[in-house]
Amino acid sequence: MGWWRETIDIVKENDPAARTTLEVLLTYPGVKALAAHRLSHFLWKHGFKLLARMHSQFWRFGRRLRFIQVLR
Repeated sequence: MGWWRETIDIVKENDPAARTTLEVLLTYPGVKALAAHRLSHFLWKHGFKLLARMHSQFWRFGRRLRFIQVLR
């Protein structure tokens, strides 16, 4: 999984607050969004179109729930 390493290295290179790989994986929403998009895209390309849409919507819905919890 070269793109994981590349993405994490880019984040650590451009953000002085990013200290460790684990910190980037657990706390940077952009990295998680990229991983979710890549999985949905993989499913779509391999003919699992409904599953790809469901996965995509699940991630969108989950983001909204987290936002609502922050507002409370």
